[in-house]
Amino acid sequence: MSAASGKKGGKGAPPPPGPPKDAADPPKGKGKATSGGFAPNMKAIKTDAYDKLPEGKVNIYSFIMNAIKIQESDGSVPSEALAARLKTAYGVGKGVPERLVDAGKVYCTAAFLEAFHIFANSFTKEYTKTTVTKLGDGRGKQAEVNTEVVQRDLEDAIIMFESHSEFGKEYLSMAEAWLHVNVGEGRQDKEARSWASDTMVLHDVNKNRNIKTVSEESRQEKELLQRQKSMQKAEERRRCFEHWLGLVPAALTDVLWSTCKQTMFLEGGSGGCLLAEMEAGSAICLKPKKMMAVSEFLAEYMFHALNVPVASCRVVNWTEDEFHNMTEHLLKAPVMIPGQEANVRTVLTGTAIEGDDLGIEYIGVLEFVPGHCLVGLQAQKALTGDNADRLYEEVGNICAVDALLNNLDRVPIPLWSNDGNLSNVMVSRGRAVAIDQQVNPVLEGPGLDRYLEKLRELVADLPKGVSSSTACTVKQAFLENTGIDMLDVSVLLFLGGLSDTLGKIATLWRSGQLRTSIDEAEQAAMTSFDMSATDVGQTRVEAMAAFLRRTAEEIANIVGQC
Repeated sequence: MSAASGKKGGKGAPPPPGPPKDAADPPKGKGKATSGGFAPNMKAIKTDAYDKLPEGKVNIYSFIMNAIKIQESDGSVPSEALAARLKTAYGVGKGVPERLVDAGKVYCTAAFLEAFHIFANSFTKEYTKTTVTKLGDGRGKQAEVNTEVVQRDLEDAIIMFESHSEFGKEYLSMAEAWLHVNVGEGRQDKEARSWASDTMVLHDVNKNRNIKTVSEESRQEKELLQRQKSMQKAEERRRCFEHWLGLVPAALTDVLWSTCKQTMFLEGGSGGCLLAEMEAGSAICLKPKKMMAVSEFLAEYMFHALNVPVASCRVVNWTEDEFHNMTEHLLKAPVMIPGQEANVRTVLTGTAIEGDDLGIEYIGVLEFVPGHCLVGLQAQKALTGDNADRLYEEVGNICAVDALLNNLDRVPIPLWSNDGNLSNVMVSRGRAVAIDQQVNPVLEGPGLDRYLEKLRELVADLPKGVSSSTACTVKQAFLENTGIDMLDVSVLLFLGGLSDTLGKIATLWRSGQLRTSIDEAEQAAMTSFDMSATDVGQTRVEAMAAFLRRTAEEIANIVGQC
């Protein structure tokens, strides 16, 4: 087995990986490349789909594809983002981006849905599919083929754009469901659909197809059916999540993988993860560990050393018997959501293709955290509930450890210039739990000097309370992600949690305990990952540990002086 390809259960160390897939290859073929990207003996293929369109017109395929690419997680299509993409897209006539930039989400979402249904109805409703059932023998005997007439439907159109959406095949149903809730009186909906009907252009590539004209009554019937399907799918998803919320975390050690009842794949920014329901109403989470494995390992170790809640993880290597026992039983377990079989296989083996090949060396057996992320309506309810005070304080605790790690992908305190990612805080049983953290080392030099200076500025800023820069930044992040306008008392609880854990870091460093924890984490990471055939961070473990010592020392020097 190699990190890129191999057989499960093989012997010996895996060979080093090949070159990255996106490595530049030398130009092939005859002739010298021209400035236009074509050799002299080649001609660019040009169709009218790329020609300029009349003012106020837009290529329907381009419109749909760009709308899907900027679709938000709630299913809506934001007007400013859509207009920005259309400005640089092919097949967009003058005036279209300007028409949409201030149109609003309802208008653009309705226009997208109308365009999609126009496109779907332009499909030829049937086509002939030929499948080779038996190859010829090469000595005169012809191959055996099976020919059938296949009916196309809306599902075929959905699949056509699936690869452009981060939500898979759900993009259309999500847009339908969002519009159904937010359409209001329906005036914008009707205007947008009328605009789309007049504006969308099907090019010559579609001229030979039988484009079906749909009556208003038929369109409304189809939309009603689609909304019903969307609401049904939303209800199914809700029931799924409610089921998992009723489970408890399973033990991370001595797991009886043969007792797995079912699995469910969850989308995520780092490749997603797999939930596995085990015996006695418990659950466990699995995640492939790749190039950030060591960084995540050290980060979790620091959270435990400082007693700040974090999802625990145990790493299993492909050479261990448990790895193959685990994958064998989880691949056999039923999937809760039909169609996720390939996702399950990708998490467990690193490839969606059935067989013995492996594309990963490590799987993280991760603590199941029943709850929800610190975003959206659920977060809003939690931050106005009985445990709100503790949540604000615990998020502050988490931010202090993030400052030690330089983990910028969570709450955007002034150490970093980014929007943050509050979905990396889970709310579980009334507690804030950190997930998906990393150590991001800054090497000695001007970069490290600047980071340490920002640490000093952060500590000096905290005593300013609700008027501090930290308070302003965090209040904005909570408002944008949860709809909560933090009260002054909530801000002070957050700042207090941040200050308390920075103080704990300083105390433990001065006592030598934190230095010992960093040394232990470094040694444990070397032991766990030193034999990796691929780069999972093992070559940077010493730099990461040195960075942790440097930031801990700096925090100890400045805390108490301001």
